[in-house]
Amino acid sequence: MPTFSQAAIIHAPLEKVFAVISDPFQIPQWRKDVPGITNVSGNGMSTAFVEDVNFMGKKKLQMKVTEFVSNKRIVISAQSGMSILPTQSFTFTPDNSGTHLQLDVDLKVSGFMKLMAPLFPAQFKKIWGKYFENLDAYVK
Repeated sequence: MPTFSQAAIIHAPLEKVFAVISDPFQIPQWRKDVPGITNVSGNGMSTAFVEDVNFMGKKKLQMKVTEFVSNKRIVISAQSGMSILPTQSFTFTPDNSGTHLQLDVDLKVSGFMKLMAPLFPAQFKKIWGKYFENLDAYVK
């Protein structure tokens, strides 16, 4: 299972950064390859939603929050929808400049995508670097 980590300083209070990341409806504001969020149900630990994703064509990923510790940690796992299913673990810590955001991702890869799996960590790390730039600009 390929993995990668990405960290950034987001120049906003921790509570605000956590609120944005834990609200599925705000994902399209900072992840431009996610044009829509639908079928949101539950809140906190019981949140589930569908992410419309533009990645190698249009996909619909069924997502579920599998861990939720307010203002500290949130884990969002893809349940189905494509042959790359990420589990995204976000950890939030206060920083003098705002919020230190740590992302650790495990990628469950199936089918022919397994052949490309060794390339994914570097590719997705760059993508998430851009997401964090967008997030930083969005929460200011």
